[in-house]
Amino acid sequence: MLSARGARCLRACLGVSLVAWCAVPTHADSQAPADLRAAHQLAVRSTVVVSSPIGEGAGWVTELDGVRVVITNRHVVQEIHRVDVIYADGVEAGGLVVHRSSTLDLAIVVPGTDIHVPPLPVARRPLMRGERVVLAGHPGGMRFITSEGVVAGAAHGLVETDRACGVNANCAVIDAETHFGNSGGPVVDAQGNCLGMVWGGMTNTSFTLAVQAESMARELATVAERIHAYRQRLRAHGRRRP
Repeated sequence: MLSARGARCLRACLGVSLVAWCAVPTHADSQAPADLRAAHQLAVRSTVVVSSPIGEGAGWVTELDGVRVVITNRHVVQEIHRVDVIYADGVEAGGLVVHRSSTLDLAIVVPGTDIHVPPLPVARRPLMRGERVVLAGHPGGMRFITSEGVVAGAAHGLVETDRACGVNANCAVIDAETHFGNSGGPVVDAQGNCLGMVWGGMTNTSFTLAVQAESMARELATVAERIHAYRQRLRAHGRRRP
């Protein structure tokens, strides 16, 4: 049995030890939240509103062959040719839909003025199960909202997902709720890379389907040269608003 003095010393030592243990996080603990906060900032500043007579959706900025463009879902623009692009800082520009994918739910918009926000690099790797990601968009009419989710897997062979994300591409399944207005928004990792694009939520679940970036990267590479040539013609003719 400890003496009264020994007990006091033990309590004091334990108190110091516990304070030190609680106050000093591990390197991983201190880094992860900061990385994720940075990802929220990177995602939202590169996200845009894509507005047209048929409604609003999300899009995000990337760079193709030195030209910054806006990527969104094909179903956001449907057959519309001219849209308005609204950036997070309130700047607006007219945009022209210059490409609609025949295999992915993907479209490319070229604004009539130079894009002044930083582009998101398109990752060339699949989303990894268990990976935490940031989603950005405009759910329920609220603009430039970010949320977090965990990659839950991939959807294979479902009629709905094949139609949504492309017959030859697998949709990623993310454990995060999305709503009208999230479509076309980016899925971003802790390093600020775009790993996918939100397609929409699965009915009666909390899961979201996303077009995977590695599938998008292959298609974007095939149209980059054409987009660059179009942009050069746009500048040569002095057209500032499509």
